[in-house]
Amino acid sequence: MTPRRVITRILITIAGLFVLGAVLVPLLSRHTTTTQRLEVGVGELVDVHTDRGAITVHRGAAGFTAKRAYVLSAPSVSVRRSDEGVAVDATCPGWAFVSCSTDIDLTVPEGVNVSVRTARGPITVRDASGEVFARSDLGTVSLSGAPDVAQARSVENAITLDLSARPREVGATSETGSIVVRLPGGGYKTVDVASKAGAHTVKGVTVDSDAKGTIVVHSGSGDVEVQGTR
Repeated sequence: MTPRRVITRILITIAGLFVLGAVLVPLLSRHTTTTQRLEVGVGELVDVHTDRGAITVHRGAAGFTAKRAYVLSAPSVSVRRSDEGVAVDATCPGWAFVSCSTDIDLTVPEGVNVSVRTARGPITVRDASGEVFARSDLGTVSLSGAPDVAQARSVENAITLDLSARPREVGATSETGSIVVRLPGGGYKTVDVASKAGAHTVKGVTVDSDAKGTIVVHSGSGDVEVQGTR
């Protein structure tokens, strides 16, 4: 058998495996939904992590709904008390990462701090209050409301912060995505806005050494805009 025929057969086999996977995954996919209440008080932290999946956070009684999609082995969802509050962890089996995800819909009362992280998936936080920390390695981050602290990070995608009240601390970082921050205008003690390869715009916000509040917004290659509103 000539080398060309060997290579051709290998390529055909690989293509066949991809087609077989595309057919079998939908047939073998399973979906489950679970809901759980959380015991957490004002000033405490709800820390949520999912290997893969979307995270949504909004106002309501403390609790979450986990929507799991998987083939053969389901992701595990665990809840434990921590020194700071409550931790929720959704983990996929290592071998099933590609065919496994857990979407988390989290509700928290006003004044409860939130930290949410996903390796792959979007994060949306609405009616934010207290301290909010959001990170998606491969997904967009959108945050709105009146948090005291808002920290957002996305490695490859866009970040949007729409803040209705003056925050004590704002931070947004993306390696390649664009960043838009809208917040009450005026003077802030620190205004650090930069993009290594993209454009950066600051309107309605000034540096005032006598003022309070910090704004730090950085992108590696995306455009950055900070807009002060009335």
